[in-house]
Amino acid sequence: MTILFVSSMPNDFFLKLEEEFNLIKNERDDSFHKNDFNLIGVHNVSSSQLMKLILVNHPTILHYSGGGTAKGLPF
Repeated sequence: MTILFVSSMPNDFFLKLEEEFNLIKNERDDSFHKNDFNLIGVHNVSSSQLMKLILVNHPTILHYSGGGTAKGLPF
């Protein structure tokens, strides 16, 4: 099972995205089934990068973490 963790946020928006990824990674690593999960993390993703990541990796789970603005998501 592949989990694709992608993050993106506007410059003036602060979240602990790297910390969130590490928490997920640590839980996976501590799991009895850790070898059943392939975790891929990519930060500061653009819309074109996101489409390529999905097409190349065929994730079972897509986890988006980030923020948006009044105009919407950063991509």
